[in-house]
Amino acid sequence: MSDADSSPVRFCCDEADADAAVAPTTAAAALRNGAGVEPTMHSASRTDPRVFDCCRHGWCLYPPATVSLEPGDGETPVRPDAATDYVTVHDDRSTAETLCATVETLWHVEVDDGYPVLVTSWSGSFDPRIGSQLVTAADGVRKLAIPITTEETVTYDPETPIAQVIPVPEALLDDSFECGALDEQRIAAIREIDDAMRFYDPYGREYRVEKKPSELVGTDRLE
Repeated sequence: MSDADSSPVRFCCDEADADAAVAPTTAAAALRNGAGVEPTMHSASRTDPRVFDCCRHGWCLYPPATVSLEPGDGETPVRPDAATDYVTVHDDRSTAETLCATVETLWHVEVDDGYPVLVTSWSGSFDPRIGSQLVTAADGVRKLAIPITTEETVTYDPETPIAQVIPVPEALLDDSFECGALDEQRIAAIREIDDAMRFYDPYGREYRVEKKPSELVGTDRLE
């Protein structure tokens, strides 16, 4: 990725790490590649535009080497056997059953005012072991080390996203929100969208018109 000043979100790495660092990709490219995509999420991305858009937004980060994290044997946490240069085990937070660690991506991120990003587990894998982070312009250049808490052995490799960086509108970062009842107009709109989504083709990026069952026989793609 480029760290050109023209982009409001800039990834950069130290020259000494350039050979080892795996370049970030767009989340859309990671979804097309399919590595590590959880089957349920893969299926949902093809039927629900909300899931599809979430999986495609932002960028994906990768570990520089295959990293295996293994909790303790009942006495002390076990450090990874390989790629220890890229893993920090937090002994003060780890227990015999739970391993707390951070995995380096060797990348840093810097964002302009108004362009905060959420660093979280990739939507395509929905890994609950990954901790989330919010980076704003006030953070300056922030190192992208991924916090992980696990009670079971887990392995991350350089071909599978370990995290996703998602841009978040800064206007939504305050605590203000509203609650209220649905009116008839909104209820009608919800029903219309629900009906359309039954024939939604995310890869065509449009809603499909409803057709009679007899018209769908032998049809691979709805027009």
